[in-house]
Amino acid sequence: MAELVVHLNTHHFVVRRVQARAAAAVNGFARKFIQYGLERGRGNSFVRAPKRVFAAATQNRSEFRFHINTLKEFKECLETNFLVGEMVEWIQEPIPVARAVKLPIFPHWKPREDQEPVISYLMGPEPRAKFVNLQTGKGKSYTWMESVSQKGVLPVIMVKPMYLDKWLIDIRKTYDIDVEDLMVIRGSAQLMQLLQLAQAGVCDFKMVLVSNKTIQNWIKLYEQLGDSTLELGYAITPDKFFELLQAGERQIDEVHQDFHLNFKIDLYTNILGSTSLSATLLSDDDFINKMYEVAYPSGTRYNGGAYDKYISARAVFYKLRHPNKIRYKDQRKNYNHIVFEESIMKNDLLCSNYMQLILQVIKGTWVKDYKPGQRLIVFAASIEFCTMLRDFLKAHFPDKDVRRYVGEDPYENLMEPDIRVTTLGSAGTAVDIPMLKTTVLTNAVNSSQTNVQGLGRLRKLEDGTVPEFIYFACEDIPKHIEYHERKRVLLQDRTVSYRSTFIPGPL
Repeated sequence: MAELVVHLNTHHFVVRRVQARAAAAVNGFARKFIQYGLERGRGNSFVRAPKRVFAAATQNRSEFRFHINTLKEFKECLETNFLVGEMVEWIQEPIPVARAVKLPIFPHWKPREDQEPVISYLMGPEPRAKFVNLQTGKGKSYTWMESVSQKGVLPVIMVKPMYLDKWLIDIRKTYDIDVEDLMVIRGSAQLMQLLQLAQAGVCDFKMVLVSNKTIQNWIKLYEQLGDSTLELGYAITPDKFFELLQAGERQIDEVHQDFHLNFKIDLYTNILGSTSLSATLLSDDDFINKMYEVAYPSGTRYNGGAYDKYISARAVFYKLRHPNKIRYKDQRKNYNHIVFEESIMKNDLLCSNYMQLILQVIKGTWVKDYKPGQRLIVFAASIEFCTMLRDFLKAHFPDKDVRRYVGEDPYENLMEPDIRVTTLGSAGTAVDIPMLKTTVLTNAVNSSQTNVQGLGRLRKLEDGTVPEFIYFACEDIPKHIEYHERKRVLLQDRTVSYRSTFIPGPL
């Protein structure tokens, strides 16, 4: 009898029937994919502890799941532990048959010359798991939709819930299909209904859009309960999802967001092909960069070439009259901009001066040389301050449509107004606002990925106006200056011009 059985799938492999002799090797291999972080220990101390595991296992350890791109390393691990020959049983699982669908594109959509190579890459047989790195505004969504139309197989899109409406709009604008051709899944009840329909053979839809959180909840249940999830109303286990639907293409947009979840989805994926999209597959965490390389090896990615510079950038420095009275650290003593905003809002005069500063910058940038239809986005950290700033700007721009956009607000609040006040979590990624002239980032943000995504909300303007990215930094807060230095390096490589403005007098 073999010491373990390995099932090979397109995006992962599963290890089952692990005997005592093989258990140490498998567990040791799994430990390589643990990401560590800090958690509170005794008193005010923090200790290093496991944060996430970029592998999967059922609670009873009857099966382990690893990314297919770690298979070579796994085989080496087995050989090191003298698990060779008949001691290991290898089973190659078949690739599920994909159902043919027709997704005609409206005639007015034609790929640009620079998009043709992207489509060719997406149409190629290798790699099976494709990754497209294109600068924001270069057509990641369209090129994928064009390739799927040509492939003619059922696609499944898995995205954050907040992006479902955005994708629905893009799909209806691109494909000449009926709304009934789209199956949208939000929540476990709808997922169960979909599985029941597919099991009954009632599948006349042409595309499936599903919330990644819905898939996450299903996977969590499966890892806790195993096949017992079938008794809860799920017709199958998560690893049979694409096979049951007869899907031929899985797509994940903005894959850098919820990356751990997206990585784990690979551990349950067996499909003809997949595409992951992002303009910012970069992290300040070396371990995450290593996992990026596991999921999307550099040599297999499509990279969009030289960065197209068309945005100007400006740092706005300001000082505080009483900096020692402002709080900005969380319980772990890390900088937190929500804490910073909360501290400012407790002081009426300071809060008024801070909003006047934002207004001053808006008047000196967005209002200056304003052309009808041009739009503005202002980023803040907290919902409470977004609400307060929206009301303040409404009073100063009575002739403009000013709205707040956070998780509880309708998508129209992001796309329609002249001025929208929002958070980076709500609108810092994957949104394309027509005629956006100016971005004002009031948050002090350290993440390279977040800063580049915030910059990427600005697209080329047809009227020739140079869009502008503006960010704030307080000279009295060391972390603001540290984050500014990181942004300065990032932005100087990605913008047509970079300059600094110093606001006279403390707030």
